[in-house]
Amino acid sequence: MTHPELDIEIIRQFREDVGAAADEITDIFLEDTRDRLLKMDQLMADCDWQGLANQAHTLKSSNKTFGLVQLADIAGQLEHTCRNNDEKQTIRLMGEIQNSADGALDAFADAIKEMS
Repeated sequence: MTHPELDIEIIRQFREDVGAAADEITDIFLEDTRDRLLKMDQLMADCDWQGLANQAHTLKSSNKTFGLVQLADIAGQLEHTCRNNDEKQTIRLMGEIQNSADGALDAFADAIKEMS
């Protein structure tokens, strides 16, 4: 199955590197990412741009590590707009993250299972 939001080679390498622990690590990553997204929603509601930039940075890094390249790219853009206090673009990018996160996380979980 093709997942344009993922870098399948990164995921395949992750699966190879961690072996049997991949399922447990995947569950932790997915839970952490979903928790982070909820926290980002709250920071957005509070207009805490610095806090949102910090969370976006972490989201960018973790998602890139696990091969969710599209979500990592949007998070990187969000980090930049937050640090520049660009409220209009921050709102737009948070919308993109909200619209794409569930699909990307589900695609990642599916890709991991397909490689089992």
